[in-house]
This record gives sequence, structure tokens and C-alpha cells, in this order.
Amino acid sequence: MLAQVKHYIREREQVSADDIALHFDVDLETVFGWMDYLLANGMIQRIDPPSCSTAACGGCAASGPGQVHYRWLGRRVRPFPLNVES
Repeated sequence: MLAQVKHYIREREQVSADDIALHFDVDLETVFGWMDYLLANGMIQRIDPPSCSTAACGGCAASGPGQVHYRWLGRRVRPFPLNVES
């Protein structure tokens, strides 16, 4: 199943957690588990929804947990551990 998920994200380049859940008919917790694995392996990038400081948009439906997006990186990218002393 994870191979199908990778293929789905790769084809679309960027997709929301809601889109993945709908396409594979699973709940968001399952999607987040898959994404945690792909994130840890450096295959995708997480793009959090913008935060809203006002209710001018009419509510927060656009910033719910399912609106987290994931972008296919096309290559494995591992975070470089950097210790910064202040």
C-alpha cells in the first residue's frame, strides 16, 4: 500500500492529507502514520496550512489537520543535524 501512496503523491507533486485519505478510503490517523514514515525517510516535505490570526476567512476549515499538504521531493533528503549554541 505504501508504494501506491508514494506513487499517488509523486504523480500529483503536492497533495493534502484529506486528499490522500479520500483517495485510499482511510482515516487521517492512517495517513499521518504513512506520512511520518515517508518524512523520516526524506521522501516528502510537510507543508502546514497557514495559521489564521483573524476569523476574516469565515472559519478555520481551511487550516484543519486534513489540510496539511505533502510535497514529493523526488530524492531522499535527510535533515542535517546542526547544533547551535547561543
